[in-house]
Amino acid sequence: MFGPNTYIDFPTSITHSHRDKEFMDTYQDLRELFVDVFDLQDYDILFVGGSGTTAIESVVWSMMNDIEVSGNGGVFRNKWERLVKTYGKEGSSKYYRDILFCQLETSNSSYYEEIVSRWNGSIVDAISSFPYYDIPKGVNIFVTCVNKQLGGFPGLSIVGVKKSFWNRLKDSDEFTYLNLRRYHEYGLKNQTPTTTPTQIYEHFLHRLKNFDIDELRKKINKNSELIVNTIGKENTIGDSPCPVITIPKKYIPEIIARKWNLYGLQTDSKNYQIFTYSCDDKDYEKFCNDYITHQTHTGFYLNPKVKKGKEILDTELVWSDKWGAPFYHYIEKNFDRENTKILDVGCGDGSFLRGLQTRGFKDLTGVDFTTVDLSMSSGSINYISSFADNLPFEDNEIDLLSSSEMLEHLHEDNVQDVLKEFKRVCNGTLLLTCSHKESGEVHKGRNLHFTIKDKDWWEDTLSEHFDILKVDITGSTKQNSRFVLESK
Repeated sequence: MFGPNTYIDFPTSITHSHRDKEFMDTYQDLRELFVDVFDLQDYDILFVGGSGTTAIESVVWSMMNDIEVSGNGGVFRNKWERLVKTYGKEGSSKYYRDILFCQLETSNSSYYEEIVSRWNGSIVDAISSFPYYDIPKGVNIFVTCVNKQLGGFPGLSIVGVKKSFWNRLKDSDEFTYLNLRRYHEYGLKNQTPTTTPTQIYEHFLHRLKNFDIDELRKKINKNSELIVNTIGKENTIGDSPCPVITIPKKYIPEIIARKWNLYGLQTDSKNYQIFTYSCDDKDYEKFCNDYITHQTHTGFYLNPKVKKGKEILDTELVWSDKWGAPFYHYIEKNFDRENTKILDVGCGDGSFLRGLQTRGFKDLTGVDFTTVDLSMSSGSINYISSFADNLPFEDNEIDLLSSSEMLEHLHEDNVQDVLKEFKRVCNGTLLLTCSHKESGEVHKGRNLHFTIKDKDWWEDTLSEHFDILKVDITGSTKQNSRFVLESK
């Protein structure tokens, strides 16, 4: 998730071919609108089927001059140096070379804007940078693609060639689908030299008609700030704000990376990357909430033995037990010790489950997503590292589910997901404690209770999924409410 391609939910169908009038009209409208939206009247706009790498290769092949690769070091600079070498374009003359540089080296989130004037223009890889960054003034050729910040389907790249620059490109009589002149000549007839996916053009035209560059930049700035402030600037690589935030893997807990399927998880890269435009803003907020909750609660829980002065108090209530203890009497009175399958979600250090264990309950499981070593003092209790919205249990497997002071740590939108999951796995009774106040803990200015609601809100929310049997059992206060629920 948060990868370089914008996530799209858009119905589409193919109703004509690339040689029909409908497509030619779409092609012309798209080309003209692209020029107008981004003020690129000095350029001929070409659409090249395939990835941005394919378009860069077309540029390298089509150039008659040699090419100097410049810019910040990284994966893409290395790729273009290899590409230039493959086509024998390195050359030795410093006067008859064109510069090719990557405006945004996404492998390390570094922005490059320096253009050496003595080379009289340049070629810019704007595949990941545009349009958050403008096309630099004076470049002869730029390359970008529709599926990143522009929000289109993958499979189509854009090449802009300065109208005065065509004398530096090869003639169209050299037959290859890398020849940019062929795209230009076909484009003058609103066609393409290759069979092309017409639905990509139609969707992109739809996108451009509603495109707001200011909103895109605000989105990138907002999400960049959120992520960097959450992870810590010292734990990121490169520039910010930026369309992509690069984070060494050692700074993201694996359980967080796997839940969110972070870009880079399935590769040998040493880094994760979060592209700050590709998802809904609420997804970035939920990710940051998960990260904050994990970081602040890992290692938070106290040892069951609490020291006061020189005295060790074995019976001292610790974090989980403090909020779950009022349920002990209710559980002892209403549930069978031998056969009730009990799950505590957000179990923390497991003290509530240990309290049930000392009261004779046998089938006990705790779930928490932190890296707390729950194996200590576990006895027969089973501990699982998991998120509450994706519990590793079968439908209706649990008889009694408890969760104390956990739901308020979730993003409000995620509360519903967790309650649906509770309902799925539990076929019996649920015991929940929900806080109504801010947490005493703050992480970089953000309170750790992300959903602060009163008792009425919690009752309304819970009643969507469960029958409420009791509220405020055994002495709840204005600071929290305790609920006994059954699945509807």
